[in-house]
Amino acid sequence: MVGSIVASHIAKCRGIPFLANSLAIVIPESNMATIAQHIMIAMRQLQVPRCVFMTEDNDKGAAHQYDLPGSITSRKNKPEMVTMLIEDYMKTQKLVFYQNFVVAEWESAVVEDVKREFVSQMRSFLRKKKAMKQRDGTILFETFYSGKHNGGTDDFVLTLMIGVYMHHRFFSNEKYHMYWHG
Repeated sequence: MVGSIVASHIAKCRGIPFLANSLAIVIPESNMATIAQHIMIAMRQLQVPRCVFMTEDNDKGAAHQYDLPGSITSRKNKPEMVTMLIEDYMKTQKLVFYQNFVVAEWESAVVEDVKREFVSQMRSFLRKKKAMKQRDGTILFETFYSGKHNGGTDDFVLTLMIGVYMHHRFFSNEKYHMYWHG
């Protein structure tokens, strides 16, 4: 099901004339890796043309499997993701939204106004500090980012952060060199 929704979204995007022959780069959030793998398998079965899945490129010695599909969002990498989004894209005005948001399978969408929801999530996304008591009794403050407070969600913000974060990796990782010229 999720694979068909992603395929439908790609088809809608490619219905826009200047995106008709575009490469679709799929980067699911892979905090629950089996879902990302399920999407990748379903997309391959659907034989969506010009489609590539990005991977997190975990170290081979990492505790989890090497090169799982998607991007992991964690307390460790969210600060870098937020900094990239704000400093490299928003402050330099490199971030542009297509006038007509593309929503696949609109009839089953749970969000009525995607643009309004996106703005709402951006406004509620916060940086928080949490006191963490160490074994030796000292207290360190850990910074973390979330939009999940007061029953809120941050899915659209995380999608944007993953896109920005993995955009850099796409153009700097030799594994993807065959897809770009530069």
